[in-house]
Amino acid sequence: MKQTTPLYQKIVDWLFGHRYHAVILNAAGTDRCELSSFIFRTRKEALEYMREMQGNRSYTVMQRISFRSRRKYKSSERDYRFQ
Repeated sequence: MKQTTPLYQKIVDWLFGHRYHAVILNAAGTDRCELSSFIFRTRKEALEYMREMQGNRSYTVMQRISFRSRRKYKSSERDYRFQ
C-alpha cells in the first residue's frame, strides 16, 4: 500500500523545503573541515554514517547538521556521480 503525504506536510515542504542532514568531517592532521559528500534524508541515516566514520583514521567526525532545500535529493545511495 502506497503511503500518502498529508496536505500540511506538502505545504510545509513547498514553503520551507525538505529537511536533509549532512555530516561535517575534519581531515586528520589539519585544521580543515569539510562537508561530507553525502546528503541524507533522515537523521538515522546520518547517524549510521557517523558511526561508520568513527573508525576512520583519515577523518574525525565533527557534527551533524540539518538543513532545508526545495531541491529533492535521492535517498543516500552513496553514488559518486559528482566526482
